[in-house]
This record gives sequence, C-alpha cells and structure tokens, in this order.
Amino acid sequence: MKATVIPAVIIILVLILTASHFGEVGKHLDLGVSGAGTYPGYPKSIVDSAGNNITIYKPLERIIVTNSNAAEAIRVVGAQNRVIGATDSLKWYPTFFPKMHKLPVVGKWSAVEPELVLQLDADCVFTYTSDPSPAYLEDKLPPTIKVIRFDFFKPEATREEMLKLGYILGEEANTSKYIKWHDKYVDEIHAKVATKTEVEKPIVFLNNDFDDSKTERKTYARESGGISILCEEAGGRNIAADCVNAYPIIGMGYIYETDPDFVIGYSYRGGYERDKDTGMANEYEYILNLPGFDKIKAVEDKCVYTISSTIVSSPSYLCGLANLAKWFYPDDFKDLDPQAIHQEYVDKFCGDIDLNLSKHGVFVYPR
Repeated sequence: MKATVIPAVIIILVLILTASHFGEVGKHLDLGVSGAGTYPGYPKSIVDSAGNNITIYKPLERIIVTNSNAAEAIRVVGAQNRVIGATDSLKWYPTFFPKMHKLPVVGKWSAVEPELVLQLDADCVFTYTSDPSPAYLEDKLPPTIKVIRFDFFKPEATREEMLKLGYILGEEANTSKYIKWHDKYVDEIHAKVATKTEVEKPIVFLNNDFDDSKTERKTYARESGGISILCEEAGGRNIAADCVNAYPIIGMGYIYETDPDFVIGYSYRGGYERDKDTGMANEYEYILNLPGFDKIKAVEDKCVYTISSTIVSSPSYLCGLANLAKWFYPDDFKDLDPQAIHQEYVDKFCGDIDLNLSKHGVFVYPR
C-alpha cells in the first residue's frame, strides 16, 4: 500500500505546484520564450533600428519608455495609456507630457535600473538604438521583457520606425493617419526642392554650440543626421556635410571663406515648456556677435535663425523641415505655414495636451 500511496501523493503535489505557477509559465510562453501563443494576429516580428530581430506573441500592454522621443512616438500612434513607467527625463516636460511625466521612474535615460523595470511587471522597454547599452537592459532582464530599440529623432529613419511601432503595437490605423499627414507635407517640400540646381541652393552653416571660442565652431556633418539631414532635404547646402566626424569643429576662417547665405543655430533652449523666447534670443544674438560674422552674407541679409530641437529631432521633425524650406525659399513656399503645420500635429497627434502655439512654446527665433 505504501508503495502505491507515495507516488500518488507526489503526483498530487506536483499538480498543485504546477497549478500555482501556471499563470507565470503561461505568461512566459505567450511572450515568446517557446514560440507558443493564442492571440489573433500574433506572433509579430520586426527588425528594430539596432538590427535586433524582435518577435512578440501577445499584445504589449505594459510599456516602459526611457526617453521623451519614444514617449512622443507612442502617444502619436495612440498607445499612451499602455505606458506604465518612464525614466526621469519625462519629468522635464510636464507641459508636453501632462500624464506621462507623473509615471513611476525607472532610472535615468542612459542608466535604467532593471530591478525597477521588473517591479512594474513590464512587457517591454522602448529605448534608443545605442543607449542604455545592452549591459543595462538586455543582459539584466529576462527574455520575457522585450527591449525594442528605436531612436525617433533621426529624420531619415523616423517614418520607417513609426510604421514598425504602429505594427508591433497593433495601432496601424492611428499610425496610418500620422503617415498620411507626414507624407502630405514632406512630399510637397521635396517636390519643390527637387527643381533646384545645386547652384540655386543656399549655402548654410549649422551652429552646434554656444561656447566662447572665437577661432572655431562646432557644427554638424551629414553623418550626424538630424538638423544636417533636414538642411539638405529643405534644399540647403551644409558647408560641413562631408566632414568625417559627425560633429566636426571647423575654423572661423573656413566659415568666412564659404560666406554662407544662412546660419542656423540648433537650440535646446526652446520647446513646449517655455513661453518666453529669452534663451533662443540670446543664442541668436550670440551668433550675430561672433567675430567677423558681421561681414558674412547671412548676417548682412538677416538670414540667421535659431530652431528648437523639439521640432527637428522628434516625430514632429517635418515642422522643422517646413521652417527651413520657408527660410531658404520664401517665394516657392509662400503658402506654406510651418506654425499651422505644427499646430495640426499637436491637435491631431498629441491628444492629452491643448496648446495654442501662437501663445505657448518657443520653437524658432526670430519668430
């Protein structure tokens, strides 16, 4: 009798233990550890911007974002309510992220704390292509928590990243609205710029910093993406486009020699959180007062501007593109209204904010 009772007891205990952990096992299977899943439309697979093959087996309902670009993109495609945690970088933007800036914090954008991600029972983490490194995330998180790497700040990659984001989140309809809005204006700008010869295109210097150097300036090469890519897409000729480094330093003599038609300062002192243009105005004045700049064509013709990073390096980058195109070719784009385009973006794709951009925010200077 004992020989038959003991196995029965063992079997019962095994069944109890298995049942007690069934939910956790099931969760792991659904997320793709074994490839199992019972959700319609899944599995879904993409290649993220870091070149990682990502496959998910169930809807991503508990999302963590490590930066404002990812937060903005996820809101654009209509999945904001799934974001359950963020890094402290969203705390800087209470106006632009009135809901998400209040979320539980999981560390800094470049140094996420994996234990906090685990505490929130996240399905996935959206982060930049390079930072935080896999040592902070993939190496310290279980494979059931997907780490998905997109930048959402490089104009040349944003459209594709948004399409992949909408697909993997099951928000294709909302994403399609964004793509339609995006393509309408980008195609219009590209079509007109395509009619210009190289000789007709203005020469542009892109100012990167506002340090005290009087002999050299830091700028942007094509390799840096962002403002350099927008400059070219808007029909400008960046004097440092072909430099080897992404953020080269060039001598003032070279700037005088090329005599740019436009000088554009890329600024972090504007955005949705500021209503006064003091910061960007100071940067503008700084450029005007650089030694010898009073003799270059851009200053003489009053073609010096500063532009906020918020409309250059984000899903709203085409608002920055529209400003550049209008500055470079005012006659060709006399009917293009960059502020109206930006307002349209806020009204259509930033659902939890209500901002009149003619009264709030600083994005270009002079306005």
